[in-house]
Amino acid sequence: MEIGRIEALPDELGELVAVSLDENFRAVERLRAEWDRGSNRFLGPGEALFEARLSGQLVAICGLNTDPFAADATLGRLRHLYVVPGSRLRGVGRALVSAVLLHAQQHFRTVRLRSFGSDADRFYVALGFERIAANADATHQIQLTSEPSTRSH
Repeated sequence: MEIGRIEALPDELGELVAVSLDENFRAVERLRAEWDRGSNRFLGPGEALFEARLSGQLVAICGLNTDPFAADATLGRLRHLYVVPGSRLRGVGRALVSAVLLHAQQHFRTVRLRSFGSDADRFYVALGFERIAANADATHQIQLTSEPSTRSH
């Protein structure tokens, strides 16, 4: 498995969009639309986009932004996580989120996300996220162990 930060959308992203839409999951389509509009290219302080590949094939994607719903630059937001069905339950999602959180430790104190469904809930809780009650903008968050050392890329 290869996991890395990327500066441009992978050529195969269209395949991930198609597979995700078959599951009625629109986050990857939003990622591409926001990128194409220039409204989110993961270029802000601490922001990044990551991919996961198995045998060279793109199987997952995940981004990290400053949380746009909070007026606090120490809050990051996990965005658009998607793992193709054939690569689930193989540690891909766990490894990808771990890489994103390792990067986030340098820039943020807390990372939040919004996700729905019992599978997603179990996945994030198993990774150490806690559920957030009564928050319209986030369902889970994790406190990062290191103090942010910088607010730049």
